[in-house]
Amino acid sequence: MNARTPDPTSRRTTQTGEVIGFALDDATHAWLGIPYAAPPVGPLRWRAPKPAIPWSAAKECLEFGAPSLQLKSFMTASPPNEWNQPLGSEDCLTLNIFAPQQLPGRKLPVMLWIHGGGNCGGSSAMYLMAGNLPAHHEVIVVSLNYRLGIFGWFNHPSIFDETCSAEDRSGNFGTLDLIAALRWVKTNIAAFGGDPSNVTIFGESAGGQNVLSLYVSPFAKGLFHKAIAQSSITTSSAPEDGYALRAPDAAKTRSAPQLRGNAIDMLRRLLRMEGLAETRNEALQQIDAFTPEALRHYLYKKDAEQIISAFKGGGAGIYVTPRLFEDGVVLPDIPLLDAFADPRYKSDIPLLIGTNRDEMKLFMMMNTDYVRFQFGKIPIIRDRQRYQLDADYFSRMWKAVGADEPLQRLYAQGNRKLFCYRFDWDEIAPTPIIRPDILLGCTHAMDLPFVFRDVQCDFNPFQTFTKRNRESRIQTVVAMSTYWTNFAHYGDPNGNPKRTTATPNRLPEWLAWQPAEAKKRTRKKLRASNVLQLKDGTENISNTLVIDSKNEGGIRMETTDVRFSTLKESLRTDPRLTHSGYDRCRLYAQMFLSGGIAQGIGSIEEYESLGDRNRAPAPAATFISRSLF
Repeated sequence: MNARTPDPTSRRTTQTGEVIGFALDDATHAWLGIPYAAPPVGPLRWRAPKPAIPWSAAKECLEFGAPSLQLKSFMTASPPNEWNQPLGSEDCLTLNIFAPQQLPGRKLPVMLWIHGGGNCGGSSAMYLMAGNLPAHHEVIVVSLNYRLGIFGWFNHPSIFDETCSAEDRSGNFGTLDLIAALRWVKTNIAAFGGDPSNVTIFGESAGGQNVLSLYVSPFAKGLFHKAIAQSSITTSSAPEDGYALRAPDAAKTRSAPQLRGNAIDMLRRLLRMEGLAETRNEALQQIDAFTPEALRHYLYKKDAEQIISAFKGGGAGIYVTPRLFEDGVVLPDIPLLDAFADPRYKSDIPLLIGTNRDEMKLFMMMNTDYVRFQFGKIPIIRDRQRYQLDADYFSRMWKAVGADEPLQRLYAQGNRKLFCYRFDWDEIAPTPIIRPDILLGCTHAMDLPFVFRDVQCDFNPFQTFTKRNRESRIQTVVAMSTYWTNFAHYGDPNGNPKRTTATPNRLPEWLAWQPAEAKKRTRKKLRASNVLQLKDGTENISNTLVIDSKNEGGIRMETTDVRFSTLKESLRTDPRLTHSGYDRCRLYAQMFLSGGIAQGIGSIEEYESLGDRNRAPAPAATFISRSLF
């Protein structure tokens, strides 16, 4: 059967109408582009999503819906001469479902995928490989599009009126879209063979950040039952960041992104683009002269493509705006990382969380501070020693932010259903000149095809999957997708916790996370092979599953705790930095003061203490302005 021919056996009934999908392969049905909310256009721009509009005739769901409006980039497979041009639509609130054609006599776990892309790019259409999981692991996979960037998170008093609800006023429209999709799943997924009482949300990068925000959102409570956050970050914005004119000193506060891309900055850019103001000050004077009604009219009459054209996203299509507003309604009224330690948001929902070993290399390899582009396109590392040093610190910082610091807070709140991983697979051939093994390593997004059991290399953005590493790759693909789907089934990546006998070829046991240094009494609960005795009488607990090829040590438990405090101490004691106050200050400013992936964790006093003796360090802003975070 042709892949995009409607299959009559896939007819299903939802609350808004019938849908017909197609056979993705011999074992899987797919339904693409199902509306889960009304189009957020016209007066519904910058409003909480409304219910989907019902349809009468059966809807053939054969193509992905339009992605949320974003900027073209290499991420959208666009040529460089088209980068920064608009792509997508405001009418983007659709989801996709992948399910086994032959359903067992029971409802299957549901896995809802939230794509990444800096919360300003990406789409569910990039993940057709999600259809690999249902037939092999008996799960239902749902993926979706949601509002991104300036349309997903936007806050200015003028856009609200007396008809607006608290959700409307939150500014968290992208988050509310995700919650609307979860509500749709709860109501409709049983028709596709899914169990609405067993839903796992999982996402990568900004998708992982959104998973963590839903984890503490009162509005998402009861809509999911397990969570997986891959390579996530924990930034959020104070509501006033959405429209403040000037940022406080980035080195002394947590508003370090300097409010780029907020409502005032966007208006200033639009007025200058239209020739209505020549200078920044002229634009600000015009903004001050607007009445709230006039400003609301100006913003709503604007074509969406005009609005997004005010931004530039570079090669990755990522532009900076305040996101995830701490509104106290949809999301906590405190920073996201702090919410994990707040009793008001205490949760015992099982969480699987982790990062890739070399996360930041993806962003470093596109930055001319680190590489030069031979013939305009071949990346050559400028200084290999500095490249490896910075990648080490930046990637460990990502692990602290995206795994160990949230885990520490959740554990302190009593959650014992926590699992941590680090993905290390990097069997990349060391070709001359470019050296992709060093340039990439196990970088950001390298884990995606492994999670989705992509043995056919359908998703191979770095062109690193070859015949030479095929055997190792397939072994790791099967292992990782099995751990992930076990977690969706049971809340335990090892499989059914009630199993009394080991199964043949069982994967290495993944121990639940706990702080690396535990009390002696913990030893009685652990096998000796998982505990290393330290000289100080405490015990070093293996708390992180390292996922790697057999050639590099295989899948194994290790102790890999990374905390903000240990990173700061490392800057002081690392032999590579002993004689370089400049590099100590540079790394500290970019990790702890930039605010790109975490907030409120650095101070100007700490920064200045890292400088060379008898020499004042350069102003922190010197380094913050060049930060990759």
